[in-house]
Amino acid sequence: MNVTDEMAEAAGYNKHFAMTKWALETTFGECELMLCTDTLQYDDYDRYDSEAFDGKAKLKRHKEVFPEDCKRAFELGVRLTS
Repeated sequence: MNVTDEMAEAAGYNKHFAMTKWALETTFGECELMLCTDTLQYDDYDRYDSEAFDGKAKLKRHKEVFPEDCKRAFELGVRLTS
């Protein structure tokens, strides 16, 4: 199963994230939330017999989306340390 932002929303995770964000903000001040979804479970899907994940789709998303997630994480780090 590939967990996307839409699936997280449908499953109600965003409510939990919002509550956690509120608790952190209440305790520590301003808080940002960054989600990185549908990540790799294995470094080589051919080595594992698992029907839970579409290895080709995971690797494609990792190649296309993960670099953008890393960029967003870096930018968040810059904001946090500035």
